Amino acid sequence: RGPRRTYETAFLASRGDRKIVRPVSNHIGSPIQRGAHMSEKPQAVLGHYFRMLVDEHSAVLDPTAGSGSAIRAAATAGAARYLGLEINPDFASAADEALNAHLKELENAS
Repeated sequence: RGPRRTYETAFLASRGDRKIVRPVSNHIGSPIQRGAHMSEKPQAVLGHYFRMLVDEHSAVLDPTAGSGSAIRAAATAGAARYLGLEINPDFASAADEALNAHLKELENAS
């Protein structure tokens, strides 16, 4: 009974008077990502917004990590610490493997 929703929303929280690291657009287009997790967010989209919020002083928590794309984006953005929590052991294992592979890629690129 209406148009198809073509956007995703996210919950974002910070503690204290944390300043924006660098301004970025509040909109980014990206194709839907169909990975191992049914609600996987594209890492490129998360990376876009994390550039605004994450630096070497940041600690990032993803309490519903799923595929781990937010944790990989946090690592790419240079977060000091990052932690993803996932209740499903299969998703957690796959996210851990993907993060380890991603960290190796980052290490080889530098």
